[in-house]
Amino acid sequence: DTCFIATRLPTKLPRPSSPIPMRCCALLALTTPVAASTPAAMVLAADNYDPPAKMVVKAMDSLISNHVAWNDYKAWGKNMEPYWTPDFRYDTVEGFPLHGQYQGVHQWFNNEHTYYDRAFWPMVFSQMILIGTNDTASTTTYGRGLWLAPLGQADPAGFTGRPALVRICDFYKLVPDPTALLGHRISYNWMMIDMVELLRQAGQDVLPKPKLPEGWVQPPKSLDGVPAPISFLVDPKDTEENHVLVSQILRHELEDQAGPHPRWNPNMVWYGPTGIGVASSVTEYHQEYLKKLYSAFANVQLQIDVSPCEGKFCGVHGYIHADHVGEFLGEPASGKRISLRFGSHWHVYDGSIMEGYTMMDFPALFRQLGVNLFQRGLDSVTNQTEVEFVSFI
Repeated sequence: DTCFIATRLPTKLPRPSSPIPMRCCALLALTTPVAASTPAAMVLAADNYDPPAKMVVKAMDSLISNHVAWNDYKAWGKNMEPYWTPDFRYDTVEGFPLHGQYQGVHQWFNNEHTYYDRAFWPMVFSQMILIGTNDTASTTTYGRGLWLAPLGQADPAGFTGRPALVRICDFYKLVPDPTALLGHRISYNWMMIDMVELLRQAGQDVLPKPKLPEGWVQPPKSLDGVPAPISFLVDPKDTEENHVLVSQILRHELEDQAGPHPRWNPNMVWYGPTGIGVASSVTEYHQEYLKKLYSAFANVQLQIDVSPCEGKFCGVHGYIHADHVGEFLGEPASGKRISLRFGSHWHVYDGSIMEGYTMMDFPALFRQLGVNLFQRGLDSVTNQTEVEFVSFI
């Protein structure tokens, strides 16, 4: 068996109907065949300077992004086996079956993976940040493709067949395993999609329009590689210092509700979730994001699941547990104790926070308040005969 990863594809690309006979050779863009029995370690030779968790995620993610055996559970499960513990946890966002919480390859395949590949085709992923340590990793990514079918409860309706932008972030926890192909396996994957942004593109405005622009994200403004960072150029001192800084940001801005951290650069950019938007100054970040959180939520407790840092780039996945005491995104105070899931990344240069990226699972939050944002979206287009294309900016 051999496999090819093409660097050039035909203009009209049909959906593959049968699995690609490949085991673990999808990482590099190859123009020559590689035997399917080639060990991943050999294929990864060019990246052997990466931290262990980064190597595992790169190898695994290449199979996903290249749609290898996407619709054949037996082949796909065999491809995934080297990278995951047998009982790994996979949490995605609200809108998928079982509220997006799965255990093991079979549940993931049936309830999220195949939904995604059926919903978008063709689809090309562009990673902007890929952070790795010995036992944690994280990515923030966008995908561009044609939206052909519902993604769980997110229905394109009249937008079907049009180009879509999908914003994604992933966080991973790994455990050492001497029997694994690369010495480690993923035991937990927290995955997030900005579902509200997808609905917005389909003309389904489920949240009040914010003052800030929506639907835009881009790679860090740096020369640290795409995705950033380049591991062999990382200064361990930066990793240590920025890990401390991120802990301070979370405590200062979210737990203490003390406003923007003083280390934000005056020329900062923060790519927030749809419903809040993109802040291009510290003032916008404070007025249109933090103040809205502070007026809506009290008695905050943070739950941090994983917080990888590598050089100038850090990420955190967690939950804001708080009392809902004020209006938030159009929803009046409920008095309920809520959990707001978030995934954030930061780019720090010379001690100054240059860029931030945050995604939040607003459909999951609104479900706690008794509101189904997906049904709200469909209701908003029921009487429309055609959905007008929505710009990304």
